[in-house]
Amino acid sequence: MRKTFILATAALCCLAATLPGLAFEFSTKGDLEWRYIYWARTGNTDIFGQMGGPVDLGINHLSTFPTSATTNRINNTAGSVIGVVAGENRYGSDMNVVDYRMTLNPKIKVNPAIDIEASMNFTSLGVYSFGMPLVGGVLNPPPPVPAGYVNSLYVPIQDRPANVNVPNTFVTLQWLKLGIKSPWMDFSLGYKTSGFGMGLWKNPCNRSSTSFGMTAKYGPLKINFSPYFAREQSTWNVSSLTRSRNEGAGSPQRHDDRRDYFLAAMGEISYSNGPLVIQLLSDSYRQKDAPIPTPRGAAIPSANRPDENIMRYRIALAVKYFNGRFFFNGEADWFNRWRSGRGTANPSSGTGLGPVRPDRDDRAWLYGFETGTVVGPNRVTLSYVRATGNDPTTRHDNEDAASAEQGASACFMKQWGYLMYYMYGTGDGWDAAGWGQPTNFHHAGIRFDHAIASNLNIFGVYSYAWRDQPNAYTFGGNYGIQARLYSNDDLLAFQNGTSIRRPIPDHNRHIGWEVDLGLNWKLLENLSWNTTVAYWKPGNWWGAAFPNTAAIYTLNGGTAIAASPAATAANEALATTNFNRGIDPLIAFETNLLVSF
Repeated sequence: MRKTFILATAALCCLAATLPGLAFEFSTKGDLEWRYIYWARTGNTDIFGQMGGPVDLGINHLSTFPTSATTNRINNTAGSVIGVVAGENRYGSDMNVVDYRMTLNPKIKVNPAIDIEASMNFTSLGVYSFGMPLVGGVLNPPPPVPAGYVNSLYVPIQDRPANVNVPNTFVTLQWLKLGIKSPWMDFSLGYKTSGFGMGLWKNPCNRSSTSFGMTAKYGPLKINFSPYFAREQSTWNVSSLTRSRNEGAGSPQRHDDRRDYFLAAMGEISYSNGPLVIQLLSDSYRQKDAPIPTPRGAAIPSANRPDENIMRYRIALAVKYFNGRFFFNGEADWFNRWRSGRGTANPSSGTGLGPVRPDRDDRAWLYGFETGTVVGPNRVTLSYVRATGNDPTTRHDNEDAASAEQGASACFMKQWGYLMYYMYGTGDGWDAAGWGQPTNFHHAGIRFDHAIASNLNIFGVYSYAWRDQPNAYTFGGNYGIQARLYSNDDLLAFQNGTSIRRPIPDHNRHIGWEVDLGLNWKLLENLSWNTTVAYWKPGNWWGAAFPNTAAIYTLNGGTAIAASPAATAANEALATTNFNRGIDPLIAFETNLLVSF
């Protein structure tokens, strides 16, 4: 007993002596948000034609759900549920969403050189359920897209459970990283967000990615290098068209060709000197050769597998300047998809125009600027943004039309057009959460901010947008429920006389104009109230790009055009009825309470 007491006392003394060496600091920041959104049309002429009478489609639906993609563009499938689609008959003329979330950002400082940071959401906004509860892990009835994809992004499920045994509140991890500081450079490991320049392309609010980062500082210079982990064909989903991270038949092959971390890398150099900041970024990744077996051992069909020797490359330049009165922010992003070694025996996805060349270079641009002045309590800002489109006469194959990457960030565009950009994505593109990520457009806008008091700011915004290349879209959409890209196959089939599909006329390029008014009011310390009211007048592109569903329903006795065969002269005549119709404005209202701590 005495020996036991002595040993226990000695152990406690040793533990007490070592506790100071194990000490760490813990802190947390975060915010809690309650938000309400309402939007409606102001008249009977909707994007999908004249409402009222026997047909009343109501406000057109928005599919706001997370996907594994980074860019969700409209596509050429009549059954697609991405983006703006025609509403159900007699659905109503308005919609609303109420959502609620809390985000925590804990930080553990192990010692002066090591810290761990994370971001977690406590929210009812984390499961895509296609507007219905999940039953037994699947949807009932199932939609034509994968269900039950969980992440931390805004996805309203409102007041119903996601499953019979699952409460409305989910805890989701947005990102987690380990930071290590050394005398030579700093290291970062884990999931993290990243931003660049104005945030047109890489915005801190976008979905995080996993990376190992190295940062070195030399006076005004900061150099960062980050190889990506498992950038290509690495998904949790198991299907016949993709491989999985899960263990199984596909795991040995995945280990063999997906463990080269330097297949994808990002490098950045920034220079800071007083009011001037200059950033240069390079980001690239290479796709492996096809064919690729699935976890079940079958080969991926040629239309779904990567092409041989494809290098995706992006380079970006950003400049910031603010001297207290005058400011200028500019960003230019160049996207390149380079192919090598492909001949006519290994064509791209689609017929294309003429023989497939063995080497090719597909390019696109996303660029913009903001400039203005601050005078007393007033701030005036002018902005311009352009994302190049995909004209069938200039792109090389159908792949370019379907996988354009130069979409502008929803978080950036929200401040310049709540409805036209953030909600409706100019009718063209949405991010993984379903918020607008427009491409193929020009934007010009002016914003005025006035600080009534130190804790109260009011603002007004006017924006105008037009298509960069309207002939990249099909005239009359998919003749059913939404817009449709106009591909090289469409152009070739029209030239051969085997299809009547035509592109949108060049003069139908106006996306519309929008006026937003709002306020940001700091009611109490760490408590803010933010409100935005939006008024958007759609332009003539919408009537030409989206089918006149109201006319179709009226003439077809309340039913849509059949998906196959849709491209007939009779169906196009229906879909393009009154394509120059004036569309009544849409209005929206968003208000939120934000507690920061």
